[in-house]
Amino acid sequence: ATKPTSSSSSSSGPWPGYPFNPSQWRFSAMPPFKWTLPHQRLLSDLLVALSTTMKLWKSVYPVAGQRRTSDIVNARDNGVYMTNVAHIISLTADNLVVECGGVGKLVNEITVPGKAAADTYEPVMEFETAYRLVDLLISIVDTVVFSSVLNFNIVENARSLKQGGMLRIALRLVTCYTTINCLKKRQRQKLRRHDMVPEVVEEEINSKLTPLGIVGEPLRLHLLKKLQERHAEELKIDYLLEERDVYYLRGCVMRDIDLYVKESEQQALQVLFYLSVLTVTQYHEIVNTNMSGD
Repeated sequence: ATKPTSSSSSSSGPWPGYPFNPSQWRFSAMPPFKWTLPHQRLLSDLLVALSTTMKLWKSVYPVAGQRRTSDIVNARDNGVYMTNVAHIISLTADNLVVECGGVGKLVNEITVPGKAAADTYEPVMEFETAYRLVDLLISIVDTVVFSSVLNFNIVENARSLKQGGMLRIALRLVTCYTTINCLKKRQRQKLRRHDMVPEVVEEEINSKLTPLGIVGEPLRLHLLKKLQERHAEELKIDYLLEERDVYYLRGCVMRDIDLYVKESEQQALQVLFYLSVLTVTQYHEIVNTNMSGD
């Protein structure tokens, strides 16, 4: 029997590039696809349903507080469910971070706004959609990762991740979310210095916004929309980070510190480096503002 050629096999396969070697199959081995509108709608519906479940768990015993919520999250009957949700987090988090521009490129918008190098990857999702999904996923991570004692070895083995890989994924998601919050606060600081309010006309806002580079127009329009919302989210613009952002960063370091000391130390170094970049940049911004008298 002759060995079939790749062209003849791929023509009858379920997607371009088929077949693959079954012996090399992993849970994470998914065929490449684009974020079409049906994909985005399905993912959005899934994350909304999961986020609603997590919020319901937190509201079951509002008086008892976090301890009773943890009892629900860590209940034996919810073990399979929590593991499946952890799988979903591990598969979607990095994709959504990339669709928001990537952690490195978002941080560049804070350190050297408008001067970041161009990227070859063009996000498929609209920034507004990607950020909304990240916001939903963060609320799920808050419960599944930071409020549970779930062992992620099953997820990490299925995804061929090294030990601590799940928390590294969570850290990338958290830093993405935190950096976007920092960009929002920076723009509101600029508006306050110019005695402007979020309901001003678009031309005035555009003249005061920092030029954006790698993330560019989509992020600028997102910030503009948030500034113009009459019931905008409350942000402590005089603080470097929001309390919830500090809680998430702390959770990425302390969650498994008793079990995996080395991995927790690596997480701590990454968080320390990230905070040092934000702190130095904020200090530089304050000094420049005082010197210019703007």
